[in-house]
Amino acid sequence: MNSASATIVLLATAALLQALTAPASAQENVAPVATIVGQGTFGHTAASSSSLPDKISSTPDLCQTDPEGDFEKNGDNFCAPVAVSNSLMWLAAHGFPALDQEGTGDKAAQFALVRELAAPEMMKTDPDRGTSPWLVVQGVNKYILQCGYTVETLEYQGFRKVGPDFDSGETAPSLSWIRKALRQPNSAVWLNIGWYKYDADRDVYLRKGGHWITLVGCDVDAQGHADPGALVVHNPSPKGGLSTHHDVIRAEALDSGTLVNSGTAPFDGLPRDAAGFYKITGEISGKPSAETIILDGAVALQISK
Repeated sequence: MNSASATIVLLATAALLQALTAPASAQENVAPVATIVGQGTFGHTAASSSSLPDKISSTPDLCQTDPEGDFEKNGDNFCAPVAVSNSLMWLAAHGFPALDQEGTGDKAAQFALVRELAAPEMMKTDPDRGTSPWLVVQGVNKYILQCGYTVETLEYQGFRKVGPDFDSGETAPSLSWIRKALRQPNSAVWLNIGWYKYDADRDVYLRKGGHWITLVGCDVDAQGHADPGALVVHNPSPKGGLSTHHDVIRAEALDSGTLVNSGTAPFDGLPRDAAGFYKITGEISGKPSAETIILDGAVALQISK
């Protein structure tokens, strides 16, 4: 090695050592590296919560029984495809246009999307019984791939069965996981809540039904102002009306009790200990009277081109 080459090597080595030993304050403006480690892992550096107000204001809030949709049996049990369509229409307007197959971005296009998602080839929504978490994740996965995009993460937390490809292994949904998932770029989160009647004498929560809602904000209020612990949702329930309404809810941890099904037939995942699950409180439209809402599960999605 001649003297000029040796000088270049020494300078390069010194620069590298300086970069590696620089204090954190000198490195905080370095762009983070995205590292998504396979399906089921949110490895990307969390997006700033400043992006959440846009998701709240610009995500649709479609009513499952909107007469213009003309869904089967009035859409009474179409909460899952409607909740999912809210997020997919938002993603379509934010870099993933093929998700809106009509290409118009309007209400008619979302009606068409709901029908596509509910179809036997996708979620297989039962007009009398609704859509299980298993069928939701299967349908979402198939639709995203059909539109030509990559499913980086599609994961379920909760007590229902969804199959090994989508099961996180967590039977009680984690609020930190839900918050982190919503803050990812190109993401969506759907909450599966259960309607329960609480028997205080036995400390038993009797499940009477379930419902899907779209999560659009966390730790902010309906206007996007900081509100630690708050969750903002769009609820497909007809009791919320046809206009957009940002329901602000909170989750309170249960420390005792048992979750059981109200029917005589076995129900997937029940009975089980209620400790570790969350009771939902706040202004959620469509809540049956004198009933307790419990967060049964959640689905998180992140996609890329």
